[in-house]
Amino acid sequence: EFGPIPTVWVDSLNAVADEVWVPSEAVRDGLTKSGIHPRKLALVPHGVSTEVCTDPIVDAAVKSKRRRFEADAEGASPGAAPFTFFYHGGMLLRKGVPQMLEAYNAAFEGSDNVELVVHSVYGNPPVIDVVAKHTKAAMADRNLPRLKWDRRRLSPTEMSEMYLHADVLVHSSLSE
Repeated sequence: EFGPIPTVWVDSLNAVADEVWVPSEAVRDGLTKSGIHPRKLALVPHGVSTEVCTDPIVDAAVKSKRRRFEADAEGASPGAAPFTFFYHGGMLLRKGVPQMLEAYNAAFEGSDNVELVVHSVYGNPPVIDVVAKHTKAAMADRNLPRLKWDRRRLSPTEMSEMYLHADVLVHSSLSE
């Protein structure tokens, strides 16, 4: 994600590694361009927990969202659940968190029935400070759209519920 890998890595991987596992075609292409022999690269995508993301749980979430969208189409009631954007990841500059928050505040205002839920358990202090500032501002100023920041360590089931509750999963990364 930061350009070619160091030449010493290329030499070592080509000489010693039997196989290099990569999570995406973009990473595979980047390593190939860096000089890693293509025959050494194996695409192994990120996995999903089939125990947590089971059909009954997903089906229930989809049915609930369908009912909500049908109700919204008929005219949302004042107490309707907000349209939820969800970010889960590190509080890191390369993840684009400050830009995501700026875009969210530019696109929506306090009267919009939306919320952005940010979940992270790690990060760099400068980015954490930005998120804290935006969260405090959103709590204090009703003209800003709703923002929730969740820093709890969640179980796999709780994490799955966070994803299923969201209407949109946000990936604001600047380089991945």
